[in-house]
Amino acid sequence: MTSAKHSLLDQLIVSGSNFLIIVLAARFLDIGDVAKYAYAFGFYMFVYMVANAWVYQNIMAIGRRKLAVEGAFAHFAGLNFILVLISVPIIIVSFQLVISGGQLDLPWTDAILVGAFVATNQMIDFERRSLYFLDHSWFNGPAAVSLTGFLVRIVAIMIIQPSSFIAFMMILVVFSLPSLLFSAKRLLTAFKADFYSFVLLQIKNGKWMTLNIPVNWVWGQAPVFIMGSFLGPQAAGVYAAVRSVANLANVAMELIPTYFASRLSRLFSSGKQSVYKKYIMVVVVAGILAWGCVLILIILVGDKALSLILGEEFSSYWFLLYLFWGFNAFVFLSRIQFLHFRFVEKTGIVPVANLVGVITLSVSYFLWFSNLGVEGMAWAMIAGGGGVVSTQYLLSLSILKDKSSQ
Repeated sequence: MTSAKHSLLDQLIVSGSNFLIIVLAARFLDIGDVAKYAYAFGFYMFVYMVANAWVYQNIMAIGRRKLAVEGAFAHFAGLNFILVLISVPIIIVSFQLVISGGQLDLPWTDAILVGAFVATNQMIDFERRSLYFLDHSWFNGPAAVSLTGFLVRIVAIMIIQPSSFIAFMMILVVFSLPSLLFSAKRLLTAFKADFYSFVLLQIKNGKWMTLNIPVNWVWGQAPVFIMGSFLGPQAAGVYAAVRSVANLANVAMELIPTYFASRLSRLFSSGKQSVYKKYIMVVVVAGILAWGCVLILIILVGDKALSLILGEEFSSYWFLLYLFWGFNAFVFLSRIQFLHFRFVEKTGIVPVANLVGVITLSVSYFLWFSNLGVEGMAWAMIAGGGGVVSTQYLLSLSILKDKSSQ
């Protein structure tokens, strides 16, 4: 696998780029068009989740040697390409239905560009993630793919300053195309005689993760669609823009599955349980302290921060940022819990907890918080996050108690 430094740099580039894109959308586009971009990104995340179940997790299980020697990597590239081909027309129609209220006779330009955006994003994402498991240099590694695929288009948006959704999406697509050259050659050898049986095997191996995709997607992406459906695109745009600022925490939280995971893995596998537990506690305490410091800053200067980052029209939503930051505390704790479950081979706890979180979010929003507008969704997310963390904790206690009594 690639070094922690390579993967961390790559993850920071991608997370930072995702944040900057939504910020630039808020700066240059109408708030309703910001909602459109949020919908587009939500559809992309669904495709990514399918790829994670069928491609990325199976690549990780096969290992570097088989990928290189047996030519499995080319097969995975073909599988990802097929996934994109199948997904794009479905996404085009789905996006058109969402933004038109079910009227398919409206212009399809926006929807077609969204399909192209999802396709290019997923092709680039496959290339950068799969390179984690192959030999490479700095010049053809995952960070290089991310720089050409994600960062270049940020610069293009800042220079061109598009004022329409069509122009914005065209920039995202066109300026990402050069990075597809990394994988173009590999696709030529992807479809060999045993490709069909290979695809069926990967889908079979990823069946349990596939079943968990709807819950995971609803947990992460459904709120913006709920906002758009019940409160209109303006509310969805505000939700997406302010949430993106709170999601800056994701840049720091990428340290959990990269930098911290590699060190915890070594400690756990070496049998140093006491040191392993102390290291986890240090990470948790440091994370909570950092979260608390930012919370104080939001209380003091949250309105000025939103005005500086997103524009003057967002400064009045500082309390929404405060709520989203509260939700981030549960995201942080759930990720630490998941890391531990992965080491003790109890990851089955996670989908159950996510389902509880989705139910809690939905019930609390529609029963108690729907009259609070966008802030109501933020409160519901906090309730759902608390449900996830509590369920994971209680289930882990129950499982450990059962094991100790055997």
